[in-house]
Amino acid sequence: EQAKARLVAAQADAKADQKTIEARNEAREDKLSAAYRVALEKCDAFAGAAKDQCVSAAKAEFGK
Repeated sequence: EQAKARLVAAQADAKADQKTIEARNEAREDKLSAAYRVALEKCDAFAGAAKDQCVSAAKAEFGK
């Protein structure tokens, strides 16, 4: 009975850890997305070829 309780507890812990990992990954993706949007907004200060180069650099930096 104790072994079964330990197994259930371990499974619950593993499930909670998985949710934590997923939450961390989602938060990381949200932060990267926000940083990408900020980088693109900074490109609005430029025009023409300079803006194109800025946008290309932002896309390269953030893998877009």
